This record gives sequence, C-alpha cells and structure tokens, in this order.
Amino acid sequence: MNIIQIQRPIKIGNRLQATIAINGIEKVANFDVDSTYAEYLDDEVCDAFLINLLLFAMGNGYDIKCDAPVSAELLFNLRTYFLPILNKETSGKAHLVNIEANPLVRETHAIAVGTGVSGGIDSSDAIMENLRASAKIPNMKLTHLLVVTPTSKRVAFYRPHSQEALLQRAEKISTCLNLPLIKISHNLADISDICDERYHPFYNLSCVFALGKQFKTYFYASAYTMDHFSIKNGFNSDADYMNMFMLPMLSTPNLRFYLAGLPRSRLEKTRAIANEKWVQENLSVCTNDFIGKKCGFSTCNANKCKRTMWDLEICGALDKFSKMFDADDFRKNHKQAIAWLYNKAKHGDNFAQESWNTAKAKNIITKQDLFSLALRNAGLKFILMFIPVSKWRKRIRSKFYLS
Repeated sequence: MNIIQIQRPIKIGNRLQATIAINGIEKVANFDVDSTYAEYLDDEVCDAFLINLLLFAMGNGYDIKCDAPVSAELLFNLRTYFLPILNKETSGKAHLVNIEANPLVRETHAIAVGTGVSGGIDSSDAIMENLRASAKIPNMKLTHLLVVTPTSKRVAFYRPHSQEALLQRAEKISTCLNLPLIKISHNLADISDICDERYHPFYNLSCVFALGKQFKTYFYASAYTMDHFSIKNGFNSDADYMNMFMLPMLSTPNLRFYLAGLPRSRLEKTRAIANEKWVQENLSVCTNDFIGKKCGFSTCNANKCKRTMWDLEICGALDKFSKMFDADDFRKNHKQAIAWLYNKAKHGDNFAQESWNTAKAKNIITKQDLFSLALRNAGLKFILMFIPVSKWRKRIRSKFYLS
C-alpha cells in the first residue's frame, strides 16, 4: 500500500514546516513569512500540508496518514464529497484517497479578508471586484493582499528570475491600494518532485491554510467562467477548471473561500480594470524574459501578452498601458496580429474566440482584413505544396500563424 505520512507541523521562527514521508522517504515541506505574520502560522492542524498533497495522492494511488488533527469540517468535506466525486467523475482515474486523521473542532478567531496579488488580469479584477462590491458591506472588504513565491527549482512554470519582479510589483500595488502585503514562500513542489501546472491552485490554497490564524475570508481569482467548469478537466489538465466545486469543499467555518471574477470572461475582466490607474502602472502578464521591458507583438512571443494586447485594443485602452506594451508595434504588425488571433480562435482557444468575435463585431477587424487574411493563407498554403521537407513546412506554419 502506498502511504504518505504527514508528521505534526512545527513552527520554527518565521517558518511552518512538517516532515512528509512518501513510502518511507522523508522530505520537509515548509512555508516562510515575514516576522510580522509568524504568529498567524497554523501549527495546530495538518490542513495546509494535506491540501498540497491531495492531487498528487489522487493521481498516484496514495493514501494519507496525518499525525496531527485536520479541521473537522474540512476532513468531512474531503471524505464525504470531494474525493468520492472526483473518483466518480474521472471513472476511477482519481484514486479514492483514504485520509487517516483525527478531526479538530475549534475557533481560530481569524479576522483578515484577503486575496492574491500578482499584477495579472485575473488578480487585478478580483481586487477591483471586492473594492467595488464591499463598499456597502464593510466586513467583506479586503484587509490584506497575499503574494506567493515558490522556492522550488523544480517548478518549470514559475520563472525564478521573475520572482523579485513579482515581489516589487506586489509591493507597489499594496502601496497604491493602502493594503498590507503578506509575503509567503514555499517549497511544496519539492515534495512530490512533479513540475505540473495542475498543482498551481493547490500550492496557493495551501499557503492560505498555512496562515489559518490570519484569514477568515479569502477571494481566489477565477481563471475561467462557469461555462468552462469541468471536474474531469480540472483533474487532468488544470485544477482551475474545477475551482467552482473545489473552493466550497475546502471552506470551513473558520476559513471561507470565494471564487472572485466568476461571472466575467477574460475580456470582460480586462474592460472592468482598464481605466484603473494602479492597474495601468503595474499590469504584468508576460511569461518570458521581458521583465522591465515593453512587449510588442513582433518582439515578444508570449501568448498571454499577445492576447492581452488584443483585449486592451478591443477595449480602446492599449495606449494607456504604455509601460507594459508597445502599441505602435502591435498596430504596425496588424496583419500578423489578426493571423495569430484567427489561428488561436480556430484551434479552440476560448479566450481568443471571444476576442476574435468581439473584434469583428466592433469593426477592429474589418471585412477587408478578413479578405486579406483569406488571400494570405491561401497563398501560403499554395507555397507549402512545393516544400517537400516536413520540418520547414512546420516552421513556416508556426512563423506565419497558419492554421
């Protein structure tokens, strides 16, 4: 039988840590915060470490034994609903994890209301949604921002060179909004030795649980709308697809999660934040090496940048984001930009499909543009007929965004 044993968490200075044995092989998982927030690290329960290991255990056939208690409501939800439903919805692919732990009923007396801050579209929209909606409901208003940085070298989708820039950006946003910033780092990817973006939400949620004596309410930024909800896709490809199901399952009387931005698409979120000065000054979506540099359509190959440039152009706000994007380069390469968006939309990118349809409806992509695109693609396909080498055909298709 495959067993993961989570030993009792301990606090050492500003660190919360627990030794985790996977089939007898021990590793130490840890969370680190500034000294100001060390007292809020929760060493009474295994919650933070258990949440981190759920997806790994489900995907690899492990059961979990916890030496310390688990919050009673969380343990009940996991055993009764979350794990059985994932097992059923994935036709048994998600292992029905047996969690051996004692339940703990308690009050943490936490009072903080938080959300994550990254400077991206989803994060910025979650902040603005709260600030607008909580104007008449003060007890739901944000009191803190949380920035999460991984220390693991194994997580490929986190770029170590950008972590300092992320912290600087979070500090600027914190200052602009006059909200305290909590910095927390973790090495959670080192425990399972898996570099997989599916784990990203579990890492972030584990950090919130690690600060279980700080937060009573947490707004987690949605990546997708309700139309994209899928437990099966959430398990197989990106856990964000099942957040609408997962967050209520992880909520307890002491810590309540809300899925911020759920009613709005990515384009609608962009429109909702485009006129905010602090967003214009601090927006960052690039996944490449353009830290501190402008991203242009021809100079940056990050899909998130290209998509965001399109959305800002559709909203009439691209010029307001001159610190991040080169609007002149985007418009200079208008035909290439249209070809890229068309190609993404045609191949099922939901974000691109909305942008493509909206750009046509607003006449940003004109009938003449569509005619030129059709001629361009027809000409390129004709040329490809005379190129015998497969790898060169692939390169041409990639370079010219040819479907």
